Amino acid sequence: MLSSSSSCFEDCTLFSSFPNGKVTVSTPNLHMCRIGYIEEVAALIDLNMTIHFKHNKGKYKVELQGLDSLACIEKDGYQHLLAYVMWERELILESCHKLTTCFPSDMKNRLLFQHLEQLYVEDCECLRVIFESNDFGGTELSSMRLSSLPKLKYIWRGHPGPLSSFTNLKSLHIKECHDMKFVFPNVSVAMSLSRLRSLTVKKCNQMEEIIQKENVENSFLSKEDKVIFPELYKIVLKKLPELSCFCKSSFRYELSSCEQLNIYECPKMKIFCTGTLCAPQLEYFRVEGMECDVDENINEVIQGRQHGIIYYEAYDMEDSSS
Repeated sequence: MLSSSSSCFEDCTLFSSFPNGKVTVSTPNLHMCRIGYIEEVAALIDLNMTIHFKHNKGKYKVELQGLDSLACIEKDGYQHLLAYVMWERELILESCHKLTTCFPSDMKNRLLFQHLEQLYVEDCECLRVIFESNDFGGTELSSMRLSSLPKLKYIWRGHPGPLSSFTNLKSLHIKECHDMKFVFPNVSVAMSLSRLRSLTVKKCNQMEEIIQKENVENSFLSKEDKVIFPELYKIVLKKLPELSCFCKSSFRYELSSCEQLNIYECPKMKIFCTGTLCAPQLEYFRVEGMECDVDENINEVIQGRQHGIIYYEAYDMEDSSS
């Protein structure tokens, strides 16, 4: 048994196990392992398994591209992928063109993703749903980036109430998901992401609302309730031609930590929300590249700026990052 909390292997290009052979090297206190001069990887209880998965990461990513659902890894013959996914804290699903649902409701093992911290899904041309079940087990998920998913409709599907598995999500970045009409299916789901700090939505051609209007009959909230995002400090809404507002439900929206609000090329957006809005910490407020007075009424500013030609071209280069 090794008691070290960190390990480093440099200039060991052929190094594939420690020691050689199918031996379990128990490292219960090892949290991080550096392989090479820069890359650090999360460590498993077995150091040999950590090194093995690092060396075979590329191969496993290719194998994942042939699946139509992550539920497939629970079947016989996919034990190596099952073990890899259970180890991976940063899961990248790229060019998985058969994938239609990332996390389906029929997955049996809810502990598969208990260590997952970052999820990146990109260039999956048939993908329609990310999470079909609230209880997917990934309670450590803190960052999610969804990009170039032309058929994606839902991040969360079939969730009428609050989410329990996403309480640690801090960053959500969505780009070029042209079939999506909303990010959150209702206010209850949005509010359950109580630690969300950064929300960016860019270049989604059909996006109409960030939070879909609440169905009164099925709502967990009354009109007197407050919609609170206690840690959300940055909102970027860019190049969303169909976006009408952040949310059409008439609640009081409290963005108590919001410091940055950037709205760019959203021609149909006349107001931010239909209810009242409170953002006392706002320091950076731009509409169409023009910096606005943070003490002005946000709804009135958006309504006024959208009626004229705004000098935003000078800021386009500055804000063109993906």
